[in-house]
Amino acid sequence: MRSMTGYGTGVAKKGNWIFETEIKSVNHRNLSLNIYLPGEYSSLDPLVRSVVKERVSRGRIDLNINVEVEEGEIPEISLDQNLLQAYNQAIINAVGKGMVSEEFKLSLPGVLRQKKTPELEETIDVFQESLKQALDQLIFMQEREGETLKKEIEEYAKKIAEMVQNIKGVLPEIQKEHYHKLKSKLEKFLEENDYGEERILMEAGVLAERSDIQEEIVRIESHLEHLKIALEEDNAVGKKLDFIAQEMLREVNTIGSKINNREVLFRVIELKSWVEKIREQVQNIL
Repeated sequence: MRSMTGYGTGVAKKGNWIFETEIKSVNHRNLSLNIYLPGEYSSLDPLVRSVVKERVSRGRIDLNINVEVEEGEIPEISLDQNLLQAYNQAIINAVGKGMVSEEFKLSLPGVLRQKKTPELEETIDVFQESLKQALDQLIFMQEREGETLKKEIEEYAKKIAEMVQNIKGVLPEIQKEHYHKLKSKLEKFLEENDYGEERILMEAGVLAERSDIQEEIVRIESHLEHLKIALEEDNAVGKKLDFIAQEMLREVNTIGSKINNREVLFRVIELKSWVEKIREQVQNIL
């Protein structure tokens, strides 16, 4: 299991050129890629996206690749011969007219240029190596964080299971209390209405259903089992865990709406708190 939060860097060299990749990932509903490449490498954007998508399925990804000359190395200078020739012809004409001196040639913008990046074809393998290192480091950090999240969720699930057992322990008392309430309501209903046996049975069934939480408890226990299984899966399970937590919260809320017992309501509040903690943590899971 992996977290969506992580950071990674990669550095690869070829000659005196250094390729540095930095990648950051945070929570996002889907996969959002923001890629920043040197201008000369912009054509590799589709390649970078493809490589990242193979290893990351969700999260907001900010990826930056920078190319620099190794510190202390003499930068490569290129001469634009066509531009120099054009300048030269223009200056010859100007000198002939007495407009400028020969020394003007010493400062011709654009003739001598520092090479910003190496040839793409020669360095694509180093480019990819830097990207791979950064992704490896990112995934390692995501897995480490994912293991921490998994342990936390398991602890919360354990608390929920214990709370459900506590509620089950007082169910007989609750059912007895409901029986007396139901009996009292039916007696009052019979006093105020003149209905046949079929209508009375129907009303009794409605009242009984409104106070029965056994079904909700069974569903919560089933959700806890599905949660346990999902936590052991190797693929992206964040959305599945979020769905399970939502369903669990639905059952807890239903119990709260059915029960008037003060002791059980206190446990329901605690239950809701633990489920909300699970929901909060699964938002970080890939």
